Amino acid sequence: MKMLDAVSLDSADLSGVSLAHRQAFLDFFFKVNAEAERKGVSLSYETDFDELLAVNRANVDSWYSLPVPFDPTVNDLSAGWWIKATDSSGRVVATVAGRMVDMGGSLADYLSSLRVLYDDPAGPGPSKGEAIIVSDAVKAVVMPRRIIYFGALWTHPCARALRLPGLIGDLAHAVAATQGAEAGLALATEHPAGSGLYPDYGCRNMVGTILLTGERWHGERLLTPIWRTASEVIEMVESGKFSRVRVRRPD
Repeated sequence: MKMLDAVSLDSADLSGVSLAHRQAFLDFFFKVNAEAERKGVSLSYETDFDELLAVNRANVDSWYSLPVPFDPTVNDLSAGWWIKATDSSGRVVATVAGRMVDMGGSLADYLSSLRVLYDDPAGPGPSKGEAIIVSDAVKAVVMPRRIIYFGALWTHPCARALRLPGLIGDLAHAVAATQGAEAGLALATEHPAGSGLYPDYGCRNMVGTILLTGERWHGERLLTPIWRTASEVIEMVESGKFSRVRVRRPD
């Protein structure tokens, strides 16, 4: 399914966007497609997570295991989708995935309950000793309930010079806004080069840290919640410019 087949001229496909902004979103989607074509790739909107899992397993030399929230063997992904970038040879060269969730409470509760990872944290999914410990700064965050959780941002080594993560990250946020998401949330690690957070998904906001523990994580992993609000996405779309923001920790 091509990107503009998923978000078409039919206004019903833009039900999450006010009438005042719908044309700007359509213009933005056309611009994203044009930029992708200039880079020699085509973008598509996908809902088959078995295919995403297969792409992940075929690229273990350049990609970590598919994140648990997007693993169809663990969770129900009927409210999820992913964006696929394909080069002229038919090879998948970049991905990003999102799933709509209702946090049902605070960000801290959503994370510490493990619902960010599992539909049913009390089920068989969590590994031995698995837990998420949130910092006091995260406990103080107030976020909307209806969000898109992003992950599985990956680029094949042959396409890294194309700088696709920024493009498909912006596209993912825009698609989420058309579906009524009030914010887009991701968890990021420190960039290897020390230049901020990676991946950044074009997010402007960050606060605190969370600590993942348990056998699945082979010890501990320190991550930072990052997000972009719907109003920030609309601002980007209305400007007609792609985001070039990389969030950084305050000095």
